[in-house]
Amino acid sequence: MISSINLHISMLIIFGVGHKSYNNRSFSNAGYCFHCHNSSRWILSKVTTWFSLFFIPVVPVKTEFGEMCPICKQGKKLSRFEYESKVNQTE
Repeated sequence: MISSINLHISMLIIFGVGHKSYNNRSFSNAGYCFHCHNSSRWILSKVTTWFSLFFIPVVPVKTEFGEMCPICKQGKKLSRFEYESKVNQTE
């Protein structure tokens, strides 16, 4: 009599979306903040949301651009074109 052994291999794949990388790379020209009423050079920021596999960011899913007040952290979203033109102005 031949006995057969069934091997059942289970694999657990952990994936998700939500890991974010922040790139506050430069300052824009001086701006006035209507929230805290200060004038200062605003921070240009780029936030990328990643698809991750086993907690390792693999593929960028969404990228958002903005500028914010360095004092109160309030800001506004920018388009990619607006962001890149402001980065080029500061260099």
